[in-house]
Amino acid sequence: MAQHDLQALVARMKADGTFRAKLMATENMAECMEQIFAHGYSCTAAEVRQGLEELRKNESDTCSITW
Repeated sequence: MAQHDLQALVARMKADGTFRAKLMATENMAECMEQIFAHGYSCTAAEVRQGLEELRKNESDTCSITW
């Protein structure tokens, strides 16, 4: 995924609480990736983790996953 695509995914997670909650509610990375692909994003699991970590660092609320 190009850097701008990762930024678009992070921006969507920031702007769309429902989308972010849906990703955070997944039980594992495979399920999370299915949701991301279903919404038209093409990325790797490592990039998703990077995006979630970036979001967590920049958000005042806790944004964490256990998988």
